Amino acid sequence: MVYGNENSIINSGTILAVKDAIATVLDVVSATGSTVVNSGTVQSQTLSAVYLANDLDSLTNTGTLISAKDVAVVLDGPGQYVSNDGFIRGELGGIEVTGGAGEIWNKGEIVASGMVYAGPVFSAGFGVSFSTGS
Repeated sequence: MVYGNENSIINSGTILAVKDAIATVLDVVSATGSTVVNSGTVQSQTLSAVYLANDLDSLTNTGTLISAKDVAVVLDGPGQYVSNDGFIRGELGGIEVTGGAGEIWNKGEIVASGMVYAGPVFSAGFGVSFSTGS
């Protein structure tokens, strides 16, 4: 499990949370514009794989983000940005946006494996760009 206490988390390995925890938390109380860069695997068996809580936080994913029982990525602050060239899968949704306006750029795959939502779940004001590849 990795908890961010600075402005960035960079993962190229494997992070696996197996019980009652969020696998990667970027919840810097006083900082905005924090960054998660993932080219490895982040998997949570219970909650979200990535949770971004601050204004202007960003996620760049070229790896794999999985939540076995929840939404894989939660964006809970305004002005957040996601760039996905990898694989994001959550039981309840791929990406959930609750914090206001921001952007999602997707050239990879965003999947909901359960029956609740399909792929991203958005609130108002979010911009999305999906591409079928280069």
